Amino acid sequence: MTDEAPQDSAGVPDREREDAEAEALALAHIADEPAYGDELIRQNNRTYAALVGVGLILIQPFVGSVPLDVAAFVCVIAFALAIPMLAGLIMLNAQESFRHRSTKSLAVTIAQQSALACAFIGIVAAFWHISWVAGVVVLAASIVAMSVHSVGWTRLEREALKERRAAQG
Repeated sequence: MTDEAPQDSAGVPDREREDAEAEALALAHIADEPAYGDELIRQNNRTYAALVGVGLILIQPFVGSVPLDVAAFVCVIAFALAIPMLAGLIMLNAQESFRHRSTKSLAVTIAQQSALACAFIGIVAAFWHISWVAGVVVLAASIVAMSVHSVGWTRLEREALKERRAAQG
C-alpha cells in the first residue's frame, strides 16, 4: 500500500490538477465582468493609437528615400499593413466602448493579431535598420516585457480572486 495521492497520466497529483483547473476557470470568468471588458477596450485603444503614432514616426525617414535596404523596406511594408488595420480597430473600439462590450468576431480577432504582429515586425525592422544589434535588443526586450506583463497580470488576478473568495466566506 502506498501513501501517495492519486495522480493523472502526466504524474500530477489529482488534487493539484483540480486546484489548477478551478483557478483557471475562475480566471476565465474575469473576462465576463463588465468592468474588465471596459478596461480591455481602453487598453486596446491606447495600444492601437500608440502603435499608429510609433509607425508614423518610424516611417518618416523612409518617405522619399530610394533605395531602401531590406530592414527599412520591411519596416515600411509592415506599417503599411498595420496602420490601416489599427485605425479600423480604433474606430471599432469606439463602438465597443459605446456598447460596453467587445465583439466576438473571428475576423476582428485575426485583424487584431495581424495588426499587432505587423506593428511589432515594423518596430523590430526599424531598429534593425539602425543596427542589427539594436534589432536583436528590442526583440529580446519585447519578449521580456511580454513575460513581465503576463506574470504581473496573472498575479494581480490571482490576488483579486483570493480576495473575492475571502469576502464570500
